[in-house]
Amino acid sequence: MNKRIIHTVFDQQAVTAPERVAVEEGRRSWTYKELKESSEALTQYLLHYNPATGTPVAVMLPPGFSLVSALLAVFRSGNIYMPLDASLPAKKLHTIFEQTRPAVCVTTLALASVAENIIREQSAFNCTMIVLDEELPVTVKHFEDSTYAGAETPGSIAFQPFPEIRPDDANYIIYTSGSTGEAKAIVGCHDSLSHFIHWEMNEFKLDNGVRVSQLSQFTFDASLRDVFVPLSIGGTLCFPPAGSRTNIPLLIEWLEESQINLVHCVPSIFKLITRSLNTNTGKQLLPALKHILMAGERLYSKDVSQWRCIAGEHVELVNLYGTSETTMAKTFHRIKAVPEDPSAVIHVGRPLNNTMIAVVNGSRLCRAGEIGEIYIVTPFMTKGYYKNEALTRTVFVQNPLVTDREEIVHRTGDYGVYLEDGSVEVIGRKDEQVKVNGVRVELGEVKQAVLRLDGISGAEIIALKNTADENELICYYTSTEVKEDVLRTHLESELARYMLPAALIRMEEFPLTINGKVDKNALPKPEKVLISDDAYVAPQTPTENKLEAMWQELLGLTRVGTAINFFRVGGASLKVIKMVSQIFHVFNVSLTFADVFVNNTIRQLATLIDETVKTGGANIVPLPEKEYYDVTYAQRRLWIYDKLGGQKNLYNIVHAVELKGNIKPALIREALVALITRHEMLRTTFIEVDGEPKQRVHPVNSELIPFAYFDRQQQLELYGGIPSIVWAEQQREFNLETGPLFFNTLLQLDNDHYAMVFNWHHIIGDGWTQDVLLNDLLVLYNTLEGRGEQTLKPLRFQYRDYADWMNRQLQGERLKEMEEYWATRFAAPFTPATFPAQTDRNKARAGIGHSIDFLLDQETTRQLRALTQVSAVTDYISLHAIVNILLYHYSGTADIVTGAPFSGRPRLELQDQAGFYVNLMPLRVTLDPEDNFLTVLDKTRECITGAHKYQEYPIDMLVQRLGLDARFGRMPMFNILIQSQNNLEYPISDIEGMSVKQIELTVATSKVDVTFNFQENGDEILASIEYDTELYTEKGIRLVIENFLTVIRTLSRLPATKIKDITIERAVDEEEEEQSFMNALSQL
Repeated sequence: MNKRIIHTVFDQQAVTAPERVAVEEGRRSWTYKELKESSEALTQYLLHYNPATGTPVAVMLPPGFSLVSALLAVFRSGNIYMPLDASLPAKKLHTIFEQTRPAVCVTTLALASVAENIIREQSAFNCTMIVLDEELPVTVKHFEDSTYAGAETPGSIAFQPFPEIRPDDANYIIYTSGSTGEAKAIVGCHDSLSHFIHWEMNEFKLDNGVRVSQLSQFTFDASLRDVFVPLSIGGTLCFPPAGSRTNIPLLIEWLEESQINLVHCVPSIFKLITRSLNTNTGKQLLPALKHILMAGERLYSKDVSQWRCIAGEHVELVNLYGTSETTMAKTFHRIKAVPEDPSAVIHVGRPLNNTMIAVVNGSRLCRAGEIGEIYIVTPFMTKGYYKNEALTRTVFVQNPLVTDREEIVHRTGDYGVYLEDGSVEVIGRKDEQVKVNGVRVELGEVKQAVLRLDGISGAEIIALKNTADENELICYYTSTEVKEDVLRTHLESELARYMLPAALIRMEEFPLTINGKVDKNALPKPEKVLISDDAYVAPQTPTENKLEAMWQELLGLTRVGTAINFFRVGGASLKVIKMVSQIFHVFNVSLTFADVFVNNTIRQLATLIDETVKTGGANIVPLPEKEYYDVTYAQRRLWIYDKLGGQKNLYNIVHAVELKGNIKPALIREALVALITRHEMLRTTFIEVDGEPKQRVHPVNSELIPFAYFDRQQQLELYGGIPSIVWAEQQREFNLETGPLFFNTLLQLDNDHYAMVFNWHHIIGDGWTQDVLLNDLLVLYNTLEGRGEQTLKPLRFQYRDYADWMNRQLQGERLKEMEEYWATRFAAPFTPATFPAQTDRNKARAGIGHSIDFLLDQETTRQLRALTQVSAVTDYISLHAIVNILLYHYSGTADIVTGAPFSGRPRLELQDQAGFYVNLMPLRVTLDPEDNFLTVLDKTRECITGAHKYQEYPIDMLVQRLGLDARFGRMPMFNILIQSQNNLEYPISDIEGMSVKQIELTVATSKVDVTFNFQENGDEILASIEYDTELYTEKGIRLVIENFLTVIRTLSRLPATKIKDITIERAVDEEEEEQSFMNALSQL
């Protein structure tokens, strides 16, 4: 490890604590070991296709694990990481490629076309494009002289040693705004980056428990501190869910739920968070948060005071200052007291170690209170501007205070002043560079973009302060023919979104001063030009009135009207974030950026909101109290099965946990009362109304709680241990009409040693529900025990509300889209694939099941993941593909139809709900005997991805639409179910003084012929096959397991093997086996 090369510090963490969580993205997480292995695999691709070092590598990936992996890979390969945002205008991306000529571009399948188009537009340009996809093999495309020269899906590539890297080697390129109209490419280096990361780690005494949010735009250098601060100390880098970056209430909710300790952001985002905090919770806000580090624009006294008034003082606020040219920040101010004047600017403090902030007037250092130009003196600067020595020399200059030796410093262009205590306050810039939402923008670059449009004779760009004291760009231009919408379209193709002017104002001519220069003070105010009496259309509906009031506050205008374009009157991106957040609060409707850009007037937006509320399309809202409620399609299926006399215990869900600690049974019972109060599904029964099933929610009756407790002596006398009571619960017959449909048993096994057995009917809960209920029960128990505050958030709605919402979703265009997909998928006749049975599967069966566990040991799992690594798909898709190959051999057909569960919880607000959400969907993959494993993987991935997209479509509707024979108690579309427990991950809270462990249970029922269960367990994969004992013998299923493992071993050696050439062992029945034995004897 070399501390001056930051990715080697990460590598050491991966060696020291490989199983610690390195990256979290939504509910997924990756360990240090997984991140290291992923990045090292990509490093090999980079070294194989680009043996040179020190060359730019374009990385066009969305924020997340893959981006971090690529960043580490580029660093490790000795090349220069250059992140690109695919949403940038094509002209800007073209310019970046033209300037840097990257030898390699790393991207995803979804963004590959963007990168490919840019590469094709270059002149005489050679580039290799590495296309990553989570569920597809890595694809490599080659371009020679900007012309497509072919693609390949490489198998194993020869290992190449990592190159030697020096601390002063270049390691990243970040683009910033330029006054000449061209963006500037700043080149960073390992040593300087490492200096800042280690300073932050040491200054704030961070340890491996730190959890850091990734909020910075990944094309800015600030994102590197988001990444490397946690990964250099063994902490966790956390990516917020999609959409929450622009919906501040959801972002706050995520920050709290994810227990984020450290946030880096610009003051604009900090102020948005402050304004959106809910002060009515009665508890401490963001209790886990310890530090917020801000940089990029001015921070005011009122901002800090408002935060402390709302959130308290448990979070340390830090104000940073620096330039991209000098790597991250170079001063810091750990804010204690703030000035009484709310408009006072918070100073930026003192320099980091090995750094000096020189406020200079001419060739001398300024005195306290004297304004001067800021120079940054440090050995930890960047390497300047990429291949632009002339520009580099204009800002990396000789220290004006030193005359006897060369000492290069950075001339920032900022003016500042020393305070009496030596701290520095930044006054502003000397040139036409301003900060907009924390991002540095050259007004000249925006002006040049305007003037490039034919028909524009003159342009002026000014920055005006809005009512929130934030900069907004206003563009004034002279033209006799170019209309505003034409200019805006032009600018959207030329500039990044954060650089777009808030308003465009066309003028016949500019006002001039006596000296003939443009009189910027005489330019008209935007609102006087844009919202004239003729243009104003008054709001007509309550929604329009609320939106106008919202816009007036956001835009600082006295009136807006319903016909004006939000972006024409100052609606910049940051204001979209504010508006989306306010709409969420006021209307309980969650909108996206795209919604606002398409519906950019109050009239359009009000229509969208009203339609959303009317149809329930975007949000699930509580229903008024009624005697009964509709059921979902899935519940209706189970009700019909029960009504027709189906096996009463087939749909019992039984699970058990081991509890160790000083457990109080009476408090467990109280916690169950609170749990049943919280989740209505636990007190719901099902009645028949006019021939249709309905849900009835009962009031809580604390005297009739479905709970039994047996101490050690009782449970031994009555049941003889856990297996017996589990078996008894598996045989329990629930009555859907009278209930209860939820039962719980607590058994004392020994002193401070208990088992808790839960049982409910599938109609009120699924597999995810068991984790939700266990977590909530533990939290409620912990609260009753007096160990802490109740941390469960109130449920926004109940399952009955979801059922109403879901039933209304199954209509209109979305229903047509889903129906078209599934009808097309199953247009041709099919027969569900299965394993040959020993009895007639068409006769009625009791659904009695048994399960056999087996293990994919470390070597077999390594072989599987070697295939996964080469193919860039998940373990689950690889395992699913192997089952498909196995069924191809057993069933004798290439048309494979199996089933898979989909959680049915794509929305965040469904994650903490108890209920029957899971939807079993059929997966149809048509194989060809000539297919190799990679082709089967591709077909399996495509099938699973499509099914996931349309998973809301109830399988019962599909069965009915296809006119299939829904045989009594069986699944008509598939006989084989393939599921992964990793798809059902709900976090279980840690409870002080109690340990909780899952108890593996013996399966007593089987709903289909065979179910494959897989669960990742570090370097191994736990697996089991659950089967119908009326169809299969244990011996036959054990042969299936052996053949399953044989397929993995075969493919690990020969991935290109055609599936027809894979050999499996055939089952021989006992009569044939005996006859073969006798024949063999006769020939002795």
